[in-house]
This record gives sequence, C-alpha cells and structure tokens, in this order.
Amino acid sequence: KRWAVPNEAKKWVLQTIGVLWRNYKGRLKRDHYTPYETTKMRWKNRPEDVSDEDFKFLLKKWKDPKYK
Repeated sequence: KRWAVPNEAKKWVLQTIGVLWRNYKGRLKRDHYTPYETTKMRWKNRPEDVSDEDFKFLLKKWKDPKYK
C-alpha cells in the first residue's frame, strides 16, 4: 500500500481528491482550451505537465458536443 488512510477518513479523502481533480481539469480547459479557437493553437499552448497523449484525449473530449 502506498498510503495508510484510516477507514474513518477514507470517504473524506476520496471526496477531496475528486474535487481537486475536477478543479484541475476545469483549470486546464479554462487556460488551455477555451481561449484558443483552433486545435493547432491549443496544441501550441498545451500545458507542460500533461502528456501529449493525455492532452490529445482531452482536446477530443472537450470538442465533443456530448461533453459540453
């Protein structure tokens, strides 16, 4: 095991991680997708801490009308 989390705290830890992950993805979209009109511009301004493969996945997901 990597982390020893008491059973009493597991729910809180998982909820907190979920909120932080959602916020992170929201900031990524706000900063690296919404301000740019084309995929080429978005790709040029992609975040350094996101792999090319993951950013490609996010671009495809954010472009999909079902996701909006």
